[in-house]
Amino acid sequence: MVSTCFAQNYTTWSVGASESVDVDHESGLVLMGGAGEMPEAMVWFLGRAAGGDVLVLRASGSDAYNDYLYSDLGVDVNRVETIRFNNPNASDDEYILNRIAEAEAIWLAGGDQFNYVQFWKDTPIQDALHAHVISKGGAIGGISAGLAVLGFGYFAAGNGTVYSGEALQDPYNSNMDVRYGDFLRMPWMNSVINDSHYDDPDRKGRHVAMLARLITDHSIAALGIGCNEYTAVCIAEDGFAHCYGEYPQYPEQVYFIRPTCLDVAGPICTAGEPLDWGSEGSALHVFVVDATEAGNRGLDLNDWTSGTGGNWENWWVEDGVLEMAAMDEAPDCPVSSVNKVEDLVPLLADSRPSFELFSGPNNTIMMTISIECDLMVADSAGRVVKTLGVFPVGTHSVELPLTFNCYVFNDKSGALKSTVICR
Repeated sequence: MVSTCFAQNYTTWSVGASESVDVDHESGLVLMGGAGEMPEAMVWFLGRAAGGDVLVLRASGSDAYNDYLYSDLGVDVNRVETIRFNNPNASDDEYILNRIAEAEAIWLAGGDQFNYVQFWKDTPIQDALHAHVISKGGAIGGISAGLAVLGFGYFAAGNGTVYSGEALQDPYNSNMDVRYGDFLRMPWMNSVINDSHYDDPDRKGRHVAMLARLITDHSIAALGIGCNEYTAVCIAEDGFAHCYGEYPQYPEQVYFIRPTCLDVAGPICTAGEPLDWGSEGSALHVFVVDATEAGNRGLDLNDWTSGTGGNWENWWVEDGVLEMAAMDEAPDCPVSSVNKVEDLVPLLADSRPSFELFSGPNNTIMMTISIECDLMVADSAGRVVKTLGVFPVGTHSVELPLTFNCYVFNDKSGALKSTVICR
């Protein structure tokens, strides 16, 4: 079935049942590299729907996914429907909002991610996608452009693409349309910016420049996931990122980029100047996973440290040139990642309270909290400095080392906004 509706604001194609079903589905997040679908990862994605309804959203193309998802992969689902947004006027259409509400799994196709930003940002579609993931616990995934918009940080591509060389030579060049925290907020993607087509052309340099921009512009502990063209990352409720690809037949890798454990200054990221970040001691630790069809290799996003089936590398930037070196062992410091689905609900409320923090005597920081919280403290690069435990409502004194100028206080439950205090 195909239908074009409301002055062609959107077009729909559907295969399978005409009525939706309610099933005991599972949540999950899929990031796919961009050149083609990794079948084993798509089977994983369809399995989360548990026989329910699958919805494909796109801003270009047609119904190529319908038969592929409905019958080609051998996973039973009730219905697959593709909706193509032809312009922004479809963003509050009741039919589309109902289809999003009915779906157990939603797939974001490739194309131009700026269309998704223009069509969906700050609209009922954005709210409906959050409700699908957060309230319903549905699965969501995307390829290429769809992958790009699933991070809290994202490359919006409002001025077209950007290449590694130009990004490293000037991280603020006109094509570096890097944004954070104002669009989709998905589980496990807090502080994360994703990039696809990692091996054609090489996007490592531009990805690092985007991380530097997030740190410089937003003072966050930026993290990155980069996927080669024929790889995929599947993340379930436990936070382990399973990497799918065709290694060793092909050199298919996934890259997980996180702050170094070393005491390295932040990026020197200035408009019109080449990026400088770290030294041979590194600015970033990168876990490079050889992705297999079994999907049994990957990284635990609870700490961005515990992984299997990969090797660690040091990355740094000198005068706009990305340098790399092998590491002998895994990092010895975890990275804070409080990104479970239930933690995201308070993030959507503007009224969410924050800590009141001020410096106390000696090595102490005084904090006043309005709700019981389970507290951890990280440095400005995201490295966990201390796990403090549960604190009741009131004012408390916390002793911290004077190693760093700034500390980030995080409530594991997400009920309190993260807060930074600098000495």
